Amino acid sequence: MRRERSAIRCFAGMAALAIPAFAFGQEPKVGDWVAALSSDDFRERVESKDKLLEWGRKNPARAMDLFYAAHESAADAETKILLREALRELVVEDHQRNNGEGYVGVRMLELNVAVPGDKVPRTGVQVIGVEEESPADKAGLEVGDVIISLNELRWVGPGATDAFTNAVRRHKPRESVKLGVLRNGEVKEVSLVLGIRPLGALERQDLLWANGMGRPIPNPQQAEEKAREGVFRNWLERKRAAKKLP
Repeated sequence: MRRERSAIRCFAGMAALAIPAFAFGQEPKVGDWVAALSSDDFRERVESKDKLLEWGRKNPARAMDLFYAAHESAADAETKILLREALRELVVEDHQRNNGEGYVGVRMLELNVAVPGDKVPRTGVQVIGVEEESPADKAGLEVGDVIISLNELRWVGPGATDAFTNAVRRHKPRESVKLGVLRNGEVKEVSLVLGIRPLGALERQDLLWANGMGRPIPNPQQAEEKAREGVFRNWLERKRAAKKLP
């Protein structure tokens, strides 16, 4: 049985090695790493996948094309799975880099506040949690702060948290925004450089509103995994559809 398995793996490795001749071109090591994904040695398979990802992150556009071609051609099931995992990482990272939305990194509650100098109360976004190492954390936002403006955008009436979230998402990561923050009765201006909104973050925000309101509480990890898989499947479908075009 073991000989049979080794023979199958050997055949799969030979099939994988056939790819570099026309696909990997000047990247023979990449072809070797792909072939090693079918090794009997678990550590070698993992190391090869890590090397592929390391190389791919330095050459994302080329790597996605090569990994896709190798994935579609792979006969060995384990090779196919590992290539899919590596390809998905690159596709998601590319999506976030090019299509990612702005992100602050706070949990919020809507609150009516009296702002010094205002004649009528306005609606603010009270910070009830700050994600560690998030843009909010780096900018010095604190639990208890009330965000009352974003680049001079203000809110009156209900819907401030949604309006704030949507306004942030319209900005690109690494853009700088100015927040008006009410802290201890004083208004401060806080400059904040937006991060990349994690996939599935909307579901994470729903976690706050679910408490005590009879809605099922989503699992953040499951929400992120679902969103990542969705991004990858969409990319894969577009890639396959493009190949079928005359």
